[in-house]
Amino acid sequence: GRLDAAKVITNLAASDNSSKKEDEDPDDLIYGGTAKMKDWCCILLKSNALSALVKVLSTSNISDITLCEQCCWALANIAGDSYRCRTALLELPENAMSILLNVLQIGIAHQFAGLCRNATWACNNLLRETAVQFLPNLLHPPIIVHLMLAPKLVSSSTDNLQQWNEVAVEASWMLFFLTSNEDAVQYLCDYQNNDDNSY
Repeated sequence: GRLDAAKVITNLAASDNSSKKEDEDPDDLIYGGTAKMKDWCCILLKSNALSALVKVLSTSNISDITLCEQCCWALANIAGDSYRCRTALLELPENAMSILLNVLQIGIAHQFAGLCRNATWACNNLLRETAVQFLPNLLHPPIIVHLMLAPKLVSSSTDNLQQWNEVAVEASWMLFFLTSNEDAVQYLCDYQNNDDNSY
């Protein structure tokens, strides 16, 4: 089913890419119908896999949490592969980052720790080159703040506090990526200086 397919894509995207060059053409990576194991992300770019993963997450009513968590994991692996993969995800008609931010809002609202963790991880990989573009979405509503404070905000009786701690760690990495860009730092400083936006 779809969950099994998402797991396969996740594993393929996690293959070792240490020998792959950024300027390699995906068409050059197939010989006699057999893809080299280290170049699966390039092959995925030539398929409908990216759109299919994002489509699963694009519904406002996330009914299959396990499937959505797996799709976020797959997107995180793909986005972490290369600049080309990140660009492809951001240029999808559905825009992977916008979809992931919506998933995060749903995850926060319903306290889906695993979903928030995987979606934040995927966002982090996409934020490597696009921090400034998505800052307003992360601050209005204050998604990043909620994620960092998640262990203290969730119910004290929750049985997945460890996952929420992992969410907070991923959110800290998100802040790291945001503050590694000078324009993003200036945006954050200007935002903090606005009295209406203090927490």
